[in-house]
Amino acid sequence: MEQEKRRWTLRLNGLKEKQDENTRELTVDLLLKIVPHWKDKIDWILDLMRRLGKSTDHPRQIIMQFTARIYKDELWRVTKCHPICMDLYLRFAEDLTKEDREAR
Repeated sequence: MEQEKRRWTLRLNGLKEKQDENTRELTVDLLLKIVPHWKDKIDWILDLMRRLGKSTDHPRQIIMQFTARIYKDELWRVTKCHPICMDLYLRFAEDLTKEDREAR
């Protein structure tokens, strides 16, 4: 059950954190630069977005939950070599359980 739930999520690493930021707005702006054809349906595509953990010196990860796996898969595929991600040193990753991480 836990693995199935995580198939709908991606983690974003490396996005600089600002005090009193609106994580959803910040992430939506970034995603629209990467996949501009999502503009009319972005509010429907993304369900949940938040930073993980307590604030530290390093930017915390952002977890994004999608309403359909097809959008998650598309974003993950597009971002692997996207110039914006490379310029900003951003990396999208699967949201794996502890057992899956250890198995890999």
